Amino acid sequence: MHLSTPTRKSTNVPENWSCSESEDEDEPTPDRPETPVPHELVNVMYPPTKDEQIVNTALIVLLNALTIHLDSFSSKWTLHRKAFIATFGEAAFEARTDGYLNNRQGKPSVIVEVKPVMRSTKLSAIRMQESAQMIAWIKSDDYETQRKCMT
Repeated sequence: MHLSTPTRKSTNVPENWSCSESEDEDEPTPDRPETPVPHELVNVMYPPTKDEQIVNTALIVLLNALTIHLDSFSSKWTLHRKAFIATFGEAAFEARTDGYLNNRQGKPSVIVEVKPVMRSTKLSAIRMQESAQMIAWIKSDDYETQRKCMT
């Protein structure tokens, strides 16, 4: 097999291709190859759970099992629901996470958010919630903590 660098740009772009992100995001995304199940069976094979805490607990237990024997890993995964407050002048909002990774200083270094359903069923709402959580986490973090993590 002989590989070479292409000499000219390909112009074979499908006519229906669009780079616009303004398309309706509330439509469920197509099933992905990661879950090779016929579309009709997706809700049967992956039904929503009755309580989000079941999914949350399963994830935290898995993460703890994966990291418990790492000698250099001193952080701990926790189910504790952490509230972050983002303040913008007169306005503020609070975002809560489903858990986090506690670093040595007791500050979250990773946040956890789970859903009791497949993401594709409520993609826009999930993205808005996760964005709000990230913004609140970043806004509530202090400069000194960030400096300690960098050194």
